[in-house]
Amino acid sequence: MKQKYFVGIFMLNLSCAFAQYGEIDLSLNPGQGADNTIQVLALQADSKIIAGGDFLTFDGVSKKRLVRLNEDGSIDQAFNTGAGFNKLVTAVIVQPDQKIIVTGEFTGYNNTSKKRIARLNPDGSNDATFNTGYGANDDILCAFLQEDGKILVGGAFTSINWIPRNKIARLNADGSVDTGFSFDGEIEGVTDIKQLPDGKFIVNAVDRILKLNADGTMDTSFYSGSGTDHPIQSVLVQSNGKIVVGGYFTQYDGFAFERILRLEADGNIDTTFNITSGANYGVLGISEQPDGNLLVTGLFSTFNGYPREKVARLSPDGMIDPSLDPQLGPNNVVLHHAIQPDGRVVIAGDFSDYNGVSRNRIARIQVFNALSMASQAAPAFSIYPNPASHTVTMTVPGKEILSLSFADMTGKGVLRSSGPTADISTLAAGIYLASAETATGNITTKFVKN
Repeated sequence: MKQKYFVGIFMLNLSCAFAQYGEIDLSLNPGQGADNTIQVLALQADSKIIAGGDFLTFDGVSKKRLVRLNEDGSIDQAFNTGAGFNKLVTAVIVQPDQKIIVTGEFTGYNNTSKKRIARLNPDGSNDATFNTGYGANDDILCAFLQEDGKILVGGAFTSINWIPRNKIARLNADGSVDTGFSFDGEIEGVTDIKQLPDGKFIVNAVDRILKLNADGTMDTSFYSGSGTDHPIQSVLVQSNGKIVVGGYFTQYDGFAFERILRLEADGNIDTTFNITSGANYGVLGISEQPDGNLLVTGLFSTFNGYPREKVARLSPDGMIDPSLDPQLGPNNVVLHHAIQPDGRVVIAGDFSDYNGVSRNRIARIQVFNALSMASQAAPAFSIYPNPASHTVTMTVPGKEILSLSFADMTGKGVLRSSGPTADISTLAAGIYLASAETATGNITTKFVKN
């Protein structure tokens, strides 16, 4: 079974002074930080940060395995978890209504029986309307929230509330098992789930990548090959539908790859992704910036032959981006990172300092300048109306828009349509990233849904 390391993404603040890429952002100061590993992050719409993992205290205060921080890194005292979780937290998702889904190895939350999954109210109290009965009979390692409120969970379990479910299941919004979703494959476990624009799912099954239909059955048109020699740790579905895979492996389907590669949408290896020597150790997190560049984090110290301590950025074709250099970087593993749309990135893991500055298990760094990117794109791109309630139209002078795709501020794709106009009436109110695909590449901007 792969080690329980996970990843997530997040929200907006335009108040920072933009510094050298890879430099620490001192405006997030967690004090003493966490006394043990932070595994996962989630950011709320108000830019507060939720951190989960295996810690018992944060900044010297008892916070068993879950804490919510203000944007400056101080503890949010309005979020009361009481006795907290009794074992490891592996995934955190903030719902549009601000309720919080938490999964892990735990069997209890705040002295209430909660076997491997719970939902909290925005103030940290247990949401009694979410009832999974007996819960999962083994660890839940990942979760994915659908637009309709249903929740996919993956892990090592073989049943949920006594209903047989082999490593992956879908729950209704009330916590009951969705009997319309059933997977019957034989796999070691599930550690990540991503959804494609067509409603199908990409699943990290530890040593291979699978594609499932919307009902959980295997999509046999997707090529999964012979898998990897060591565990896959991270999976990214890019805006163009390609799939970037990272982990500890040195082989994929019998071919040599140093901890990272990219697949075509049909599962075949993408030979245009120009990774040379790759990473010298584990790639644990991968995410896509609005400009198409890739941010990777993990346990490596070199990437494509460049010194890069646990943090690196790649161009869309897989080459190292020399403009981001963490220098000494974090002094131990980065398990999870979260890209804010303003260009700053929250990183978490088991480190105690970043480039010589004391930061116990959580820090924020500068990665790209969102204001600069927006100003450069503005003359060549427009979206209207903005804010919008029903439809939006995008224009790129001199270029045909082939399709539009939309992501929420966690980076999750929420909508895709062909042509320059999209019906956004089904989206919840909030800020979104809108990307226009043209024959020469993608252009991304933000818009507000009323």
